[in-house]
Amino acid sequence: MIHLQNICFEIEKFCDVKLTSSEHVDTKPSRIAWDNEDAAKLSQWLSEHNPFPKIDVIMSIDSGIVGGNEVNCHLSEEIGRDMISKMMEGKKFQNVKFKRKGKVVTLASINSSVKICNISIVVDPIYFFTGYA
Repeated sequence: MIHLQNICFEIEKFCDVKLTSSEHVDTKPSRIAWDNEDAAKLSQWLSEHNPFPKIDVIMSIDSGIVGGNEVNCHLSEEIGRDMISKMMEGKKFQNVKFKRKGKVVTLASINSSVKICNISIVVDPIYFFTGYA
């Protein structure tokens, strides 16, 4: 991008024309007033429609899907630390095994999962069908 600025500067210098403005569009009083009105509208709407209500369940803001007791994505850091501590118990890396009960279950697994041999596998439909398009 700097190269383009240098080119523009040299063209202006060659043509003896200066095309700069001290007043940017976003700093005009009308634009500032418009932005302030929009910010007030947004603030008013958010005060009436709390996007983060205090509820006892895990819920997707986007889809409204509510997770059950099996959803543990909010505990992913603790689960990861637990798995790492189990790895550090003097085992060689090649002997480390992870159990399914230590797996992080997300809200996506509720809506987009497939059961194969009693094992639930999360499938991203966009990724899955990309190869066929």
